Amino acid sequence: FSLAAAHATYWLIHKKRINPIRAASLTTLIFIAISAIIPGVFLIQYQVAFFGGTFVAMSEPFRLGEKNVLFAAIIFGALLFILQKIDFLHFHGGLGGTIGATSFLACLIVYAINRLSSRAN
Repeated sequence: FSLAAAHATYWLIHKKRINPIRAASLTTLIFIAISAIIPGVFLIQYQVAFFGGTFVAMSEPFRLGEKNVLFAAIIFGALLFILQKIDFLHFHGGLGGTIGATSFLACLIVYAINRLSSRAN
């Protein structure tokens, strides 16, 4: 879900020239409206993953291009899965800043990999 969110939000921001906050809000609201119709046990986790993916997509294209945003969205999803498995979210009081910090960490990892690989060449 974070991959779909990142792709949709990135497309709205950089191809349709919509403000990043509005693009993230629009994609999230559409996803929430659609997911409200479908009952599910893991609905909250899907919504959190989607919302975090929109955070990742708000990166500037000179820092992370479209492919790197999608890669960061995958890393975000993996990090979120790990944090949920070790019960990090419950221990630290919920989702609060965890979504933003995790999306930042995912973008930082991809950015660092790009910088290190460009220096190696």
